[in-house]
Amino acid sequence: MEREIKRCPYCGETILAVAKKCRYCGEWLDKPLTKETAQVRSPFASSVDLAKSNIEDKGVNNVDEELEENIPGWIEYFFYQPFIKHYCDFKSSIGRKHFWICMLWTALFTNAIFGLAFLLVDKHVTFLDSSRTLLQISLVLLVVELAIIIPSLALYVRRLRDAELSWKWVLSLFIPYIGPLILVIKLCKSGDLECGTSKAKPIDYIAIVVCSLLIVFGYSQGLPYMFDTIKMWQEYPSKMSAPDLKMEGEDTLAVDTMAVNNQEDIAESDGPDESVTTTNVDSNDDEYAWLCMRYAEPEDLENKSSRELRIMRNYIFARHGYIFKSDDLRQYFSQYDWYTPISRNVTKELSKIERDNIKLIEAYED
Repeated sequence: MEREIKRCPYCGETILAVAKKCRYCGEWLDKPLTKETAQVRSPFASSVDLAKSNIEDKGVNNVDEELEENIPGWIEYFFYQPFIKHYCDFKSSIGRKHFWICMLWTALFTNAIFGLAFLLVDKHVTFLDSSRTLLQISLVLLVVELAIIIPSLALYVRRLRDAELSWKWVLSLFIPYIGPLILVIKLCKSGDLECGTSKAKPIDYIAIVVCSLLIVFGYSQGLPYMFDTIKMWQEYPSKMSAPDLKMEGEDTLAVDTMAVNNQEDIAESDGPDESVTTTNVDSNDDEYAWLCMRYAEPEDLENKSSRELRIMRNYIFARHGYIFKSDDLRQYFSQYDWYTPISRNVTKELSKIERDNIKLIEAYED
């Protein structure tokens, strides 16, 4: 036989109808209720709300002074208690104001984590390393999303219970397009529970400032990097599975028809006749890989010798398997594991970033 239940008039938790004392807040239920104490409160009500009536009953003066130190901060009351402490709580309830402020704090912290992940991305990596970097970012995002799914669903259920609606409205999330909108409308319905007392503390302001900075700087640097890399994937699908870009004849995707001059630094036609000195290099040391990933800035090329500029410009062609005519260049790039001579016709393989970088390097060589 199913036992009857009721709500505690002090904390709002669900208890047995025959209970004489609430096992959540510790209040005795057989004492007379005043108008104030009979009002249903949130199950996450602060210690101030739960203890205030007891202090007044004991005749303590200056209640506000006595309770000042017990007032929880914004993070504790609006994020830690409903989201962390009640991580898997699907049985209690939460008021409308408390719920939406909790969701606001959750969004702030979640986006701050994403912003931090973007800031930690190494922007000067090779094409294939960039795909691994994006995979790492995706894993971070996946872990964060999985971590907030359960408490978010628990919050939805508790909010719907306070609004006297069925938890099954959560299933509307699976309805394309209009499902989330339907759930938001249901979550906005008023309920019985009121929001408790909280007070802003220094740590709350610090958290807001730090999270805001992470979001602004992280997204401003990370999103353009992701968009550029995704664009390169679209332009060069063969790079997704090969360590070096291989020519595929006339079927290779062309970015545009603009010709790039001086694609090889031949001494008799291209400035200083300074040969590249062959040295033993680490095949994993790829200091010029960024030339294929992002636009070069003037500060990247300033104070570079003509030899370095020559290597940088021809590095872009080497990445596409260009067969060099100059022995010194051919010998220099052959020391890298990724270099495989394929063709002399690689102009159509160059991306816009690579073309612009070549033109800028040529300007500095002149």
